Amino acid sequence: QRSQATNLAYSIADAMRVNRTSAVNGSYDQTTMPSTSTCNTNYTLSGSIANQDLANWNNMLACTLPQGKGSIKRETVAVNGINLSMFTITVQWDDSRGKDAPQQFVIVTEL
Repeated sequence: QRSQATNLAYSIADAMRVNRTSAVNGSYDQTTMPSTSTCNTNYTLSGSIANQDLANWNNMLACTLPQGKGSIKRETVAVNGINLSMFTITVQWDDSRGKDAPQQFVIVTEL
């Protein structure tokens, strides 16, 4: 499950790199995790590319991981006078079988 979480985190990061302008402008911001995660194998994507990427990513999280969900937080960081767009991508899932807290995989990447 950790490998799946890693792959899913990197897949949304790659989608954001392809659509960098939208990502830097906040179109991929999902600062809170969805309250529920429901796998839907029959859905239609609509809206902007960013909206489609997020809908697909959230669905893949729900379909691949038990109670899988994620968040994306954007932050602008100045380094040597240059503003960098940093993104923290968190994937969370329930690997506890009722005993432990939810597991998380977190990456921070610059676009």
